[in-house]
Amino acid sequence: MVSCTCMLALGHGVKRTQPWGMVSSAPSHEGASPHVVPPCLQAMPSSVLEGAFIAAVLGQLEVLQALAALGCDLTAATWDGNRLVHWAALAGQLPVLQWLAASGAELTVTGIQGMQAVHFAALMGRLEILQWLASCPGVSLLAPSFQQHSATGILPLHFALIHEPVFEWLLQQVGTELAADGRAARELWHVASSRPTSLHIMFAAGYQPCAHPCARCATGLAALGKRRGDRLAETEAKVRRLTPMYEARQQLAVAAGRVVSARAAGLASWEARVAAEEARLDQRMAAALRVGGGA
Repeated sequence: MVSCTCMLALGHGVKRTQPWGMVSSAPSHEGASPHVVPPCLQAMPSSVLEGAFIAAVLGQLEVLQALAALGCDLTAATWDGNRLVHWAALAGQLPVLQWLAASGAELTVTGIQGMQAVHFAALMGRLEILQWLASCPGVSLLAPSFQQHSATGILPLHFALIHEPVFEWLLQQVGTELAADGRAARELWHVASSRPTSLHIMFAAGYQPCAHPCARCATGLAALGKRRGDRLAETEAKVRRLTPMYEARQQLAVAAGRVVSARAAGLASWEARVAAEEARLDQRMAAALRVGGGA
């Protein structure tokens, strides 16, 4: 409903000079009179903003452009402090996020609990969004959030723990900087300890656990060790199960090779006999021609 009303207003040449202005100043077609902004845009700005947020989540860039043409403030925040850049990053709408940035939106603005666009993208595993944000000046992949709950804050890495490819990519990008901050690295170990796969990624990236891990980290490391042991035992069992099959195939291949060799030898012998028989026929033919010529 909001998008339809806004498009209708845009078609009637509404132009607003303030975020929630009252009267248009320039008609869109010759001879038209100034129009009053529709009541829904005057009395219900929160509804319009909610419509803009829905458009951002759904990737309806044309609706956002129409709202911007009406003068709506697309950098405004809702009651929880989140903005359009946060919702676009959360929904993985890269074109919307790029347009908002080109329109002057701040990519590092904080929303609920100090979360930035990078946190929302990591939370939903939006790798393409994170890769683009990493290329934007001023955006940090180690930006903290929820700082009142943690000594180092909750980083995008923490949110990405449930998205293994994203977590691995982030770890590759911020590895050196993270390793330099021992407290942040220990905090990440602590959070990742409940996910053996994440610990495995950290080990593969060259991270080592602290010398005196807490009980939770110790439990996670034990779970990782058990998982590795289980995988090793599974691999060994698979090798034992497949070895007889492999040996049988090898024996079959050897037998098949012998059959092929025997058949090749038989074919060669047959070709030799055929050649000898052709030679004898040629000799007989030659002898017969000589006899006929002499007569």
